[in-house]
Amino acid sequence: MPDRNFINFLPRKACGPCAIWVEELVDRGRIDWWMDNIQPVIAQDQNRTDADWDWRAYYDYLRMAFLRREPCFFALCMDNNDEVIVLALAMCLADESYPVDKSLRSLFGWYLTAAPEVALAKYLHPDDMPKLIGRGCLDSALIKSVATGNMGRIWLHADEKGGQELFDIYINWKMINIPRGVRVQRFLKNRNDGRYFYYGAKEADTAMQVFDPFR
Repeated sequence: MPDRNFINFLPRKACGPCAIWVEELVDRGRIDWWMDNIQPVIAQDQNRTDADWDWRAYYDYLRMAFLRREPCFFALCMDNNDEVIVLALAMCLADESYPVDKSLRSLFGWYLTAAPEVALAKYLHPDDMPKLIGRGCLDSALIKSVATGNMGRIWLHADEKGGQELFDIYINWKMINIPRGVRVQRFLKNRNDGRYFYYGAKEADTAMQVFDPFR
């Protein structure tokens, strides 16, 4: 698997790539900006899985309760007229069990979201809107998995509130669905509702290739 860094660009709707960067968060600064500027717009759409998410609480909780599992936090950011715009957020556990092979470790993507266009419209012209924001954020988790020695292995859960649409997003991203009959243990119980997905090392490498032109 070749050496890879976080992405530095994303494609745009109507012109060439735009410069962005990935921050591995060590404080709540970017999260506070999101909660003040993006989350209120998201909260207006109760059909969104993340409509009620409290990123400040999640940040504090993961750092306090899951320290041994190496919590990590990412923000996809871009500069717009000297203001930093947060495009996406992710919160992960970098040292988790790997549900399809208990002998291996992997990264677990606990929370992942991308800013909707309606929220970014306050800051960006429609032609300047970045594309692939959510998938680019997931790429950050893949890079982290490689950096921690887990070969890109990650897994996550498609919240049932997201329905078939969210389920299909991960299918379109070529993630592998874990069948309901496979035991997935979370918090000492079998939690598999048929909505867990994963990348193995091979699938992760293929997924990262999508963003190699933007590194």
